[in-house]
Amino acid sequence: MNPVKKLKLHIHKKIYGKCREMKEMPPLTQYTLGDAEKLSLIYPVYVENKESLSKIFNNIKLYESYSPEILKNLNIIIVNDGSPLTIDWPQFNLNFSVLNIKENIKWNSGGAKNLGVCFAASERLLISDIDHTFPEETIDFCMKVTEKDNILCFNQIEFYDDGRSENLHSPHPNIFFLSKSNYFYLNGYDEDFCGYYGDDIFFRKYLLHIFPNKVFIAPVDSYIHEFKEAFRLRRKLNCRRLLLIKRYNHSKDMLRFNFTLGTQFSYRCK
Repeated sequence: MNPVKKLKLHIHKKIYGKCREMKEMPPLTQYTLGDAEKLSLIYPVYVENKESLSKIFNNIKLYESYSPEILKNLNIIIVNDGSPLTIDWPQFNLNFSVLNIKENIKWNSGGAKNLGVCFAASERLLISDIDHTFPEETIDFCMKVTEKDNILCFNQIEFYDDGRSENLHSPHPNIFFLSKSNYFYLNGYDEDFCGYYGDDIFFRKYLLHIFPNKVFIAPVDSYIHEFKEAFRLRRKLNCRRLLLIKRYNHSKDMLRFNFTLGTQFSYRCK
């Protein structure tokens, strides 16, 4: 084998080692449900073409069908991560806010998540990718589970364009329910990774390092409406060297960009 390729494989294995433990997290079997508390659902988005916009709008609109009890406590925060395409947001009947990052920084999803968390008014956070949605049962669970000091990941049910669905029986590696306190205890996403694809790997490793006994698979699921092809993003893990150098040395310098508050709507109970 080519020595350079051999070294890359070794580094890749070192990096991914602990991340694979996400699939082996224990299920949360003991929990208590209390009164509903406010929940912030944070979606970073980066849009280059109109094809992906309609899919994003459909995923957000899904939440309008949920019960008034859910919607009065749910706050959806979109962080537009410097998209080159101008987005005209339709008026959703939701508690809905858009934050616009002014610079188009390559692979800045971690910074976008940090901004969404800083803006969130609730202690309960649900951080997700925009091609994921959460059924009403899952949102209700996240609002009511009293063990909110735990960090929860969710098994995925994937829906395809031809109508098929598949239970993947594994959690998505960068979608979590956690408290705002724990997020800031972790110092959020490390923005030293801005410009590199793969910052989620460091966040997962760091999370499992700091909270080895607090990460569980939730007894509720998330849905994937797969449309990565609509974004046409070229993904290549290009942060191997930085991941090895960091070794849990997490930068505390957050929000390294300019941003503005954009569109806002409030839920109107019918």
